[in-house]
Amino acid sequence: MNEPEEDRELSPPPRKGDVLIRPGDEFPLANACLNFGFSEYAYRQGYWRAAKLLAEHVCNMGRDQDLLVYPLVHNYRHHVELTLKHLLALGSYLSNREITPQIRGLLWRSHSLTQLWGALKPILFEVGAAVGWKPEKADIEGVESYVQQLSAADGGSYSFRYATDTNGNPSLPRMTHLNIYVFASHMEQLAEYLDTIAFGFSMEEDLKQEYEGYQAEMQADFEAEMGSF
Repeated sequence: MNEPEEDRELSPPPRKGDVLIRPGDEFPLANACLNFGFSEYAYRQGYWRAAKLLAEHVCNMGRDQDLLVYPLVHNYRHHVELTLKHLLALGSYLSNREITPQIRGLLWRSHSLTQLWGALKPILFEVGAAVGWKPEKADIEGVESYVQQLSAADGGSYSFRYATDTNGNPSLPRMTHLNIYVFASHMEQLAEYLDTIAFGFSMEEDLKQEYEGYQAEMQADFEAEMGSF
């Protein structure tokens, strides 16, 4: 593990009057915009970008790997979780599936990647068949393998956030080494593949909403015309 830097200049202590969450003039380019139109997209992409930046830092600088491995793995895992949930919700809409209590539970309360993937996989084939796209068997098997490996390492999304579980046991008792370059390279493959599907789903969503809007407009015109008799 890297030793702490010595002779580091300390920041001033916190003060009661400090306002933490605000825009600022101190460094304007650091002002972030929250809650804009693509906030769900920003969450997904933000965790992905953060993980990639951490991996690039470790691989380019050759340091901090023993410290940054935890937020790096968690950020990649959380990106995958958010993307699977996004695809599950959007795919249900595209395939005209009802959001059942079970699916709602997966979307809002579950952190299980295997359950999310299990619910999403048949929807992928269903939506694909409707638009003339058939997922490659090897691609699906690859995604499933990656999801299973992530779940085996961190089934509940806590193992890389906390050093111990709720019983005080080590969160990663059998894991001793993880190559960040190898892990990040494979996670980029998974993230890019899922992102490609998300882009295709969004295109189909636009087409479906346009069609539904047209139908609603035609229905309104028909009802108005019938009402005039």
